[in-house]
Amino acid sequence: MKTRSYKILIPALVLAATLIALSLVTSSRATAQGDARFKVGDRVEVDTFQHGNYPGAEKNATWRKATIVRLYNPEDRFGGYIVKVNEDGREMRLRFVDTQWIRAPQGADAPAAANNKTEDQTTNTQTTTDPVQAGAVSCPASDDLKGTSQAAIFKRLVDARYEKNGKSRDENNKNVSVSVHFDDFKLGATHPYHHMINNPDGPNGVDGGAVYAVKATYLVCENYPGYAPTGFKGELLKTNYENMTYSCFKDATGDWICNQTGGRQGRPQHLPK
Repeated sequence: MKTRSYKILIPALVLAATLIALSLVTSSRATAQGDARFKVGDRVEVDTFQHGNYPGAEKNATWRKATIVRLYNPEDRFGGYIVKVNEDGREMRLRFVDTQWIRAPQGADAPAAANNKTEDQTTNTQTTTDPVQAGAVSCPASDDLKGTSQAAIFKRLVDARYEKNGKSRDENNKNVSVSVHFDDFKLGATHPYHHMINNPDGPNGVDGGAVYAVKATYLVCENYPGYAPTGFKGELLKTNYENMTYSCFKDATGDWICNQTGGRQGRPQHLPK
């Protein structure tokens, strides 16, 4: 009698275990499935600053128009989008789960109503013109760096890091025109300078002096003139610098110094005139 009961019970347990395993597999696949709110070709806005998750961080967001060019690992919940930023043509990776850094177009670029498709198509034609190509013949003007505020002083120091007297490629050896345009510039809390080996704030500070934490995002644009004998018409070299961090303080002579401590330099973009 017991043998017969076991013969009935064992297949039942095997069947139950199989059903549980199938349920877990289905559940895991559902969890791993990527949640792509946008599709390839969609116009979006992305936060190139990629603000943090702490309260009030959203006010630091730097929204830029962009286009979804492709997806990566679309079946994975940690897959995401490859987006092309309209302003400078660079590409960014954004995971599906990082919904705070990507959104539908706002304001004038928002999709038109369904009953106004003709107008929307016209708007699309006008607003999706590649701004890199449209503005490839000129650099944005440098920011006004005048003033005596702490931020103005530090902006001038960051601006001065970039060589503005390099040789051009034209027959007159005129200087290359360089402009620096700040998209974002923030001053953080201060802390005292300490003399130590491999000081994260950099060298040449005064022990106990105030160190200002600076974070900046900006564009450096170099304008190279043409060279008539070869037919070279000139080009722009645009480089984006994102979340560049600096430690700024006074040295022993009382002059301000800003040492770079971190950040990300984008790939230079060559734009023929």
